[in-house]
Amino acid sequence: MKALATFVMRGWSQATGVAVLCAVLSVLLPPLSILSGAVVALVALRDGAQAGLKLLAAATVVTALALQLVVGQAAVALLLPLLLWVPMLVLALALRYTRSLPAALLIAVGFGTLIVLAHVVALDDPAGHWTEVIGAQVGEVLTAQGLDEAASKQVLEAMGRWMTGALAAAYFLQIAASLLLARWWQALLYNPGGFGAEFRALRLPRWLALLALPLFAALFMAGLPDVLRYLALPVAAAFFLQGLALAHAQLAAFKAGPGWLIGIYALLVVATPYAFIALATAGYADAWMDFRARKTDRTGEGGRT
Repeated sequence: MKALATFVMRGWSQATGVAVLCAVLSVLLPPLSILSGAVVALVALRDGAQAGLKLLAAATVVTALALQLVVGQAAVALLLPLLLWVPMLVLALALRYTRSLPAALLIAVGFGTLIVLAHVVALDDPAGHWTEVIGAQVGEVLTAQGLDEAASKQVLEAMGRWMTGALAAAYFLQIAASLLLARWWQALLYNPGGFGAEFRALRLPRWLALLALPLFAALFMAGLPDVLRYLALPVAAAFFLQGLALAHAQLAAFKAGPGWLIGIYALLVVATPYAFIALATAGYADAWMDFRARKTDRTGEGGRT
């Protein structure tokens, strides 16, 4: 990874090539979009707005030319800066000038909120729309599993009710992952060890926890507007990251071996929903209780900041 970051920082042409290549290949391997976004964020973090804008413009032009030659659809290239590179430029510049990872992640939550609002504005019934889309993709699979028509309809409707929020949460996690990767690269190149301390200290403001109360209530209570349930998921994803940071911090404080972190990340792979809920719950509780500060006070290593 350090070699790739070093290559990216050699010049704008190298950065452009990596950003475009990863973005194009992400059609076949979606996680590569995280690398593409991280390239833009790294350049902006290190060299500022002008360098970031230059890279964004160059990457957009190169992508448009490539798509025009291959499929005759240069206009499709506009989706990449709109959904990937522009948000990453904004997040990276926010982090560069505020030096606050929580502030940058709050902006990322804002981008997730825009995804929800776009669905609500563009679709009369987002849940119904996604029920139809998912049904067209997996309806026959459910029938093959032995579910009758009524049971299949219930499953599809349940999936449709969650889809808008899930997409917003996934989008938030994608751009947040790109930002964190870029910050890690920056630390590897220019401030070894700096990223770990910054991530372990991540704590979202208490006002977000207060604002989240009606959103999280909508996850469990019927009769509340659907948009609250949609908005709850990107916010929950933000607290998931705080929970992950809390886990890193607590394990570091107790000098636990790397096996514990490996176990946490393994659970995220094999038991994703349960691990996500557990870490999001821990992160939300930490927003109110500030467990790291309490641990510091008890051990006498310092007070609250």
